[in-house]
Amino acid sequence: MWISATIAFILLAVYVAYIIRNYGIPTSLSRTFYLLGERGWLFSVVMSVMGFATMIPMMSVTPDNFKCVPFICGCSLCFVGVASEYAQRVASGVHLTAAVIGMLCSLAWVIIMGCWWVLPITLAVAAIPAISTRTIKSCWVWWLEVAVLLSVFLTMIITL
Repeated sequence: MWISATIAFILLAVYVAYIIRNYGIPTSLSRTFYLLGERGWLFSVVMSVMGFATMIPMMSVTPDNFKCVPFICGCSLCFVGVASEYAQRVASGVHLTAAVIGMLCSLAWVIIMGCWWVLPITLAVAAIPAISTRTIKSCWVWWLEVAVLLSVFLTMIITL
């Protein structure tokens, strides 16, 4: 289980570092699809791999009554990746719905796993660079996504 979680974390870290290094802090993770231009498919690959790679370890530690929550988290990430062209009318509904459901299920999973206290910590950690780079208002979705993803990864570290 550690292997797939580690792969997901490293993949996301490398992707985020590449985006920030080459394009600055984006307004959202989804925006990176358009920033990459012809290489936008990388966004789809990263989201899909992360969806599958995190779903398995999350489900392995989740109580039986709540196993649907990490399943929905993983599937939502895959839908976000597949419907990556959110600016187009056809994909926008799927993309936005999957992103919101994925974020809410991720937060629910952290709470279900008893790690609710991780949420304010990751929000504070994300707020530091958001404030220091003065992007807290213009890129608030990005920083919220960073905080939620960090909380999921920290919860995996704690519970695996």
